[in-house]
Amino acid sequence: MMPTDREPTEAEKRILDRMFGGREHWFHVYQEQIQLGFFDDEHRMERHRGIEQIAACYKSRLEGAFERVARTPRTLNNSRNTPLFQLFFAAGNKRGAPIAVDIADHILLKDW
Repeated sequence: MMPTDREPTEAEKRILDRMFGGREHWFHVYQEQIQLGFFDDEHRMERHRGIEQIAACYKSRLEGAFERVARTPRTLNNSRNTPLFQLFFAAGNKRGAPIAVDIADHILLKDW
């Protein structure tokens, strides 16, 4: 959904807006790149490879919506060790959040 070599299409942008809660929460991971040409310079938007920026955006949104969020997400990879998605744990109950997040952190940080 978030290509590295180009800006997302309008359809992809609408999906990302729904997922992140608005363009202001995810579009900053794209930066304008200038490709120097002989006659004219080409301007395009690119995103750095890797999931760290995207995960940080999503975690920030969770922290704004929930009482507590576990420190570390768990990255789940396929058989080729390519990241498929990240699992976050968030708790909304004010009294139960600290212990729930402590337990989740213990599980998420464990090397299975």
